[in-house]
Amino acid sequence: MAPLNSSYLVFYIAIAFALIFVLSFFILNRPVDHDKIKKIIYSRFIGAFLLGALPFIIVKFIGNEGNFYITTQYSLNRMIISLIVVIPFILFFNHALSQRPSHQRLYPIIRAHDWSINLYMMNLASWLLYLFAYESLFRGLLLFTSMEIYGVYVAIGINTLLYVIAHIPKGKFETLGAIPLGIAFCIVAIYTGTFVTAFILHFTMAVSNDIFCLNRNPDMKLSHHQHI
Repeated sequence: MAPLNSSYLVFYIAIAFALIFVLSFFILNRPVDHDKIKKIIYSRFIGAFLLGALPFIIVKFIGNEGNFYITTQYSLNRMIISLIVVIPFILFFNHALSQRPSHQRLYPIIRAHDWSINLYMMNLASWLLYLFAYESLFRGLLLFTSMEIYGVYVAIGINTLLYVIAHIPKGKFETLGAIPLGIAFCIVAIYTGTFVTAFILHFTMAVSNDIFCLNRNPDMKLSHHQHI
């Protein structure tokens, strides 16, 4: 893997981080209304661009030949085994949490009472793009580049710290939960040699949590109309 000019990486991540942090803080602290629902969806698409597309373009602009998203340790078998082992635990844990009224008051983040087909699909699509970009930056570019410069343990520490900070606007529950999750996602990415494993796990966690809470929340329901 070719060395990456870390000053470019640090500068970009700082700017992207600040934008996402401010965007999340103001959107999540708005009153629940139709406008807020659209802003949450749009913010995920914006986040996908800032955290996914732009870092990739910057790396190519710098002119590095290395692959900062998949390492030489990549193993499809390890990836499949990891997913088979971990996904059932995620589903079981989220299903159990969704039974708590306190959890239902927090999730899904989109607090619509009437979920149209379009809103349901836009929620899935926005999670898909946002988390793919999110993990490509955190457990791809940032993690693997940091490993080259600082070693495994420091790289995991830096990654987890930034991951925790990113969750501060989402409240105490997600901020504290980001500590073990951040470490776990790093370990899985390193073990399998690709951020894609962490992305699939993160996407499964976010979407299953939304689905379980939506189905159990008496104040929310699916409808057949088309508009968001």
